Amino acid sequence: MIFLLTRHNSYIGREYADSLIQSGLEFVVAAFGDQPKIEQMEEVRCGGHWKPLETEKISAARKVERFASITDPRFHEFIRNNEYQFAIQGDIGEIAGRSFLNLFPNGIINFHPGDLPEYRGCNAPEWQILEGNSVICTAHLLDEGIDTGPIIKKKELALKYESYSKMRASVYPAVGKFVAELSTELISQRRIRAIPQGSGNHRRRMPHEILEKVCQAIREIEDR
Repeated sequence: MIFLLTRHNSYIGREYADSLIQSGLEFVVAAFGDQPKIEQMEEVRCGGHWKPLETEKISAARKVERFASITDPRFHEFIRNNEYQFAIQGDIGEIAGRSFLNLFPNGIINFHPGDLPEYRGCNAPEWQILEGNSVICTAHLLDEGIDTGPIIKKKELALKYESYSKMRASVYPAVGKFVAELSTELISQRRIRAIPQGSGNHRRRMPHEILEKVCQAIREIEDR
């Protein structure tokens, strides 16, 4: 069994769940938070082009367990009482501390849309495009740092470059496919093999004036 750890109604968690369902994989969703939360920032920057699977359809297809937070005693008891092969971090909305990580001796896999360790932090797709590189997604084990855990596998994302909003809208569907592909590979393995990261760069949230340069770079990609 796979656990998908996410905030209730998270755009990212819903996209991952959709890809796992389409791949026929069995999993349980552990959804944190008391109220549904729509990610307005993603609505804006994706220009309405990204519509992940509705929460109700996920609940109809797979078991969804609701918890107040990652520190909820009910969640800790649930993990201890259920066998699983590995967990996937699909936007838990909180910093993972040691007590949380210790619940998962087989590890929690995070999918970061940046080529680690060079592109840690915010706006990883944008920074890669700005610097003339392919947009790489890195699957790595979660640790207490930010995008610093051991690397499992990388994949170049097939994105849409008609516009900035369509590029952003295509990021998590592409990551979701990687989630399903890697999960299918790992499901039969007893142990996840990962390589420690070296030193790298943590990217700050991209200022608006630099984002304009990314939009220009995307237009140049589309014109090729």
